[in-house]
Amino acid sequence: MWLNERDLDIRCVRLQPYKLGDELLLDIEQIIPLPEAEEYQVRIRE
Repeated sequence: MWLNERDLDIRCVRLQPYKLGDELLLDIEQIIPLPEAEEYQVRIRE
């Protein structure tokens, strides 16, 4: 969060492949920053 506040776009995503029959699916989830962190930052600014 500290780096993001200083205009550095830092993110961590988890990529998890799944096989469904003959298809390969990819689940992408952003884990840093947490969704709750955005709510926290908005409250701090207010």
